[in-house]
Amino acid sequence: MIKNNLRNLSYIWFSSVTSVATAFLSQSILARVLSVTDFGYFSSYMGLINLLVPTAGLGLTSYWLKSYGKNKAISKELIAASLSIVLISYVITCFLVILTSTYHAFDNILFFGVLSLIIISRLISDMFSTILQVKGRFFKFAIAQSALPVIRLVLLLLVIYVLRLESLNAIAVIWSISSVILLLIFYKTLRDEFPNPLYIIQRLTVSFSDGYTKSVLSKSFIFGLTGLLYLGWSQGHIVFAKFYFGDYGAGMYSSVIIIGMAISMFPNVVFSKLLAPKYHEFIYSNPFQLKKLFWLANLALFTLGIIAMVIVYSISEFIVGIAFGDKYLEAASILKIISMTFPMRFCGFNSGLILTTRNFQPVKFRLLIIAVVLNIILAVLLSNLHGIEGLAFSIVVTEFLLVLGYTIIANIRLNQLCTPTKSMH
Repeated sequence: MIKNNLRNLSYIWFSSVTSVATAFLSQSILARVLSVTDFGYFSSYMGLINLLVPTAGLGLTSYWLKSYGKNKAISKELIAASLSIVLISYVITCFLVILTSTYHAFDNILFFGVLSLIIISRLISDMFSTILQVKGRFFKFAIAQSALPVIRLVLLLLVIYVLRLESLNAIAVIWSISSVILLLIFYKTLRDEFPNPLYIIQRLTVSFSDGYTKSVLSKSFIFGLTGLLYLGWSQGHIVFAKFYFGDYGAGMYSSVIIIGMAISMFPNVVFSKLLAPKYHEFIYSNPFQLKKLFWLANLALFTLGIIAMVIVYSISEFIVGIAFGDKYLEAASILKIISMTFPMRFCGFNSGLILTTRNFQPVKFRLLIIAVVLNIILAVLLSNLHGIEGLAFSIVVTEFLLVLGYTIIANIRLNQLCTPTKSMH
């Protein structure tokens, strides 16, 4: 068992390192070949796309994990119903963005239309990855996770350095095509794991009248809202920076967010991909073991976060210069502030995962609602007082309070599960 877990962890580690390195290199190339303003423009649109993924996905894959924890399987019926929901949700979401384009800053319909392909391909690949997760097929899962950033990097190098195209439209096409290529690469496995397309079309035609499909939607909806809320102050802050500080400010701010996400990716992947199915099982079968894991993981993650914070804070100018070039050096002060989130953010992957299990999701949702409202208030107030650095500091305060709430509530819930069993002995 230990040998198997170590092997799976090595797959996740390799996939995470490959994904981080190639995705980061792609962003570094973009930042260097584009102006800060164009990089901010592209990043803000990608921030919008990243916000629309959970909006259209409606938390279906998170609900799959919860269903797996109870039933030890993900049924073909659930997959078919979910695909029907996703297809309808994707069309409605994109239509609403285009319909309201005159009322927001994302009014380049062609640019958005090209990038919107990323939404549907990512949702399908997330479903595919979740199936691989619960089946313990982590080697194929690792390949699926790392293939997309590798494909993007190869295409980006080809277009920029061979074809000599540096336009934003060409880059948008690369990002979209790479997402479609990923699905084509795994076509055979997708065909094996997903129901027959004709059956899915049948599900689509009855999706508004079928009780099972409605039931899946009602149960997954809160997971989707929770995911959207969490992205609200990560990807959402890039969108906020575009409105408040323009494309140039969005470019500076997104460069820091990219660095922060790269540093956070490994603990995030380990908990969201490797350990998520086990947490969903243990919450029912062995809450005592889960409680032990909870505190050991928190201690390890907090320590790792402190180390990451000290290193990044100390050499932020060097990191920004190496990653994005001298024209982004003024973003180093923002990175110093964002680095303060690492200790609590790392713990949040563990504590937040506990609150996605069993029937705890509504509690996590309420905590996120409070955090988002607080963050919006802080973002506006601190941005007015301290500019873009104030926006970064609003994340630090919110992240600290949110993860503190996660940890306290998760511990209370675990104690409640363990106490009745103790009283029986």
